[in-house]
Amino acid sequence: MQRLLITGAASGIGKCTAELMGHNHELVLCDRSEQQLHEFSSYLNHKGIKNETILCDVSIQSDVEKAITSATSNKPLDKVFHAAGVSTSSVENTSQLYDINLKGTAYFINAMAPHVSTGTSMLCVASQASYFAEMMITPEIQEVLSTPLDGNFIERLEAADERKTSLEPGAAYGLSKRGVRYLIEAVAFEWGKKDARINTLSPGIIETPMSIAEAKKYPQMVTIKDLTPLQRWGQPIEVAKVAEFILSGDASFMTGADLLLDGGSTPHYIKAVRAQMAAQ
Repeated sequence: MQRLLITGAASGIGKCTAELMGHNHELVLCDRSEQQLHEFSSYLNHKGIKNETILCDVSIQSDVEKAITSATSNKPLDKVFHAAGVSTSSVENTSQLYDINLKGTAYFINAMAPHVSTGTSMLCVASQASYFAEMMITPEIQEVLSTPLDGNFIERLEAADERKTSLEPGAAYGLSKRGVRYLIEAVAFEWGKKDARINTLSPGIIETPMSIAEAKKYPQMVTIKDLTPLQRWGQPIEVAKVAEFILSGDASFMTGADLLLDGGSTPHYIKAVRAQMAAQ
């Protein structure tokens, strides 16, 4: 039975994926909420799904390193689903969006590096918002987003951002997730040398507690729904099933790639935004 580590495992997409894949994987569940992690672990145990738990704040490098060391102490990890992340409604300042979403991903990639071997598969959650962010990214901003651990990240980002929008909450979220995609694109070659794969998955608006909280603040989320050909939000289980596929051997030729799971809304929303900008 393959060994699977999931971050952000106590809520949302991570939680749904753990329940879906737990029947045929050894689960290692990571989350920063001790209470939620304990409750979900107990729930899985009651369903006959054995699991290990590791308390981990992905924005703290030492937490991440300890989590990987613990998870690999007796047996290697075959799969990693890095679903931990935050939205603008769950942070005190925009710097935390970069600390958790972008730097946290970089910490996990670095911590996993010594443990990558033939067949290892890692999947990181990005976002549909990363595609919206591309409209504001310059080569200078891309360079900063691609090197989040090089020091003075916020200062470097502000210096690269002539329009000074990168610390606005909505922009920061999208940029942090585009940075996640840059990280995966950059390390895919190193993983490929070991016959291992690493990818990203960009969900659109998925009906999770985080998205419901976001919708109360940002009316454009209603606009995105209206521009979605399927005319609805996605469900966590729909993301979980795609994650299961990407992590599996069935996706053996997929690496350094992003899969956009948005109900078809992204090109229509970008077109609408560009039309609005042109009319101003």
